[in-house]
Amino acid sequence: MKVRCPNCDKKHEVKPAHIRYSKTGKVCCSLECWYAWRKKRWIPHLRKLFHSRRKPRIRKVCVACGNTFKVRMSKKGSKFCGRECYEKWWSENSGGFVKTECHQCGNEFEIARYRLKRKKRDGSHAFCSRECYVKFWHEHVRKKALRCRSIKPNNAEKKLIPILKPYGFEYVGNGKFFVGTFNPDFVNRKTKKIVEHFGEYWHKHGTSKARIRYFRERGFDCLVVWSSAIKHKPEETLSRILKFAA
Repeated sequence: MKVRCPNCDKKHEVKPAHIRYSKTGKVCCSLECWYAWRKKRWIPHLRKLFHSRRKPRIRKVCVACGNTFKVRMSKKGSKFCGRECYEKWWSENSGGFVKTECHQCGNEFEIARYRLKRKKRDGSHAFCSRECYVKFWHEHVRKKALRCRSIKPNNAEKKLIPILKPYGFEYVGNGKFFVGTFNPDFVNRKTKKIVEHFGEYWHKHGTSKARIRYFRERGFDCLVVWSSAIKHKPEETLSRILKFAA
C-alpha cells in the first residue's frame, strides 16, 4: 500500500497494519523524516499544552524598589523581588549596619544588624568571610565533637600500640591531638612523627599521598599503614614501621 510521507511528501510502500496502529494515521518514509515531522508537528503542540497547564502567577510590588514582579500563588506572601532588595530593606529598617570583630581573625568589618544571632547581638559569633567560618568550625566545633565521642582504638590499632609505644608514640585518635584539621592515630611529639592506620572501607588508596603531603607542610613526617598490608604482609609492614619509628 502506497502512502505519502507527511514530512517530505514522497510516496512509499507501507503495510496496512502500520497505518492502523499509528496514532495519527500517517507513516513517514524514514526515521529521519519521522524526527523532522515530529519536531514540526508535536513540539509546538506540547509547548501549548505545557503553557495551558501552567499554574497562574500573580503580580506583586516590591516593598524595597517598587518594581512589579510575578510569583506563584503558593508564594503570594512575597514582598521582595530578590535577595538584594530583601537585604537592603532589612538593613535600612532594622538598625542598619554595625561594626563588629570577626570571631576567628579579629578583623573589624561591617554587618547588617539583623544578620547577628538573636541571642548574641554583640557579634561574638560573627565572621567576616566564609573562610573564617570554615576555619573556626574545623578548629573548635569539629574537635569538640570528636573529643565527646570517646573513640576507642580498633583491633588493628590495638596491635600497633605495643609496637609503637617503646618509640615514644601515643594513641591520639580519640581527639587528643590535632594537626590543622586532621586528627592522626599515633604521634610522637618530640620527633614530630605520625603513623596513620587506613582501612580500605573508610579510605581510598589515593588519599594517603594527600595526607602525607598535608602533614609534611605542617612540619610532621607521616607513615600510612594499610589494614590489608598488616593482614597479608605482616613482616614487611612491621619492618617499615620500625624503620620509620627509630
